[in-house]
Amino acid sequence: KALDKRKAIVLSINLCSAEFVQSDSEEARDLQRRLKEMNNRWERLGSSLDEWRNALQHALMQCQARNTY
Repeated sequence: KALDKRKAIVLSINLCSAEFVQSDSEEARDLQRRLKEMNNRWERLGSSLDEWRNALQHALMQCQARNTY
């Protein structure tokens, strides 16, 4: 749930920053770099969450299988 709340913020940052990264200034390049870092972290977090959910689902299925026998 916390991730879903942050998703809107990340999307908003990316959308709002579009006008600021158009310049070729040092500040614009720094902003581009920082946005790329944020988006890379966001992608890694999403991948980690997917892996965690899959592991949790697998563990649940194992528990249900054990209770069936």
